[in-house]
Amino acid sequence: MADALHIHRATCSYYELGKTQPDFLRILEIAQILAIPVETMVELLAHPERAALWQTRSRAPKKVADAPVSLGQLYPEEKILVALYRRCGEEGKRLVRETARQQAKP
Repeated sequence: MADALHIHRATCSYYELGKTQPDFLRILEIAQILAIPVETMVELLAHPERAALWQTRSRAPKKVADAPVSLGQLYPEEKILVALYRRCGEEGKRLVRETARQQAKP
């Protein structure tokens, strides 16, 4: 996440630990990367004690797989690409897909 936000890992850890809170623009970016509504992100920051109630599914497996079926099974550099892709606008996403298709080995 830190790589996708272009921030230091320690800053990201401080957000996670509640030592500091991100500004509004950073909240928007984080919500976009996590693919959750901004309202949910704001609610979690305002009431961190409710975070456990928000989790409705079990965590994805963390074992990296050659044919992943969840984000938890991706290599770290692949996770960064997904996070960066989510921050792109529609035109940027189209270009990423087009470039990836061109670069993919048959």
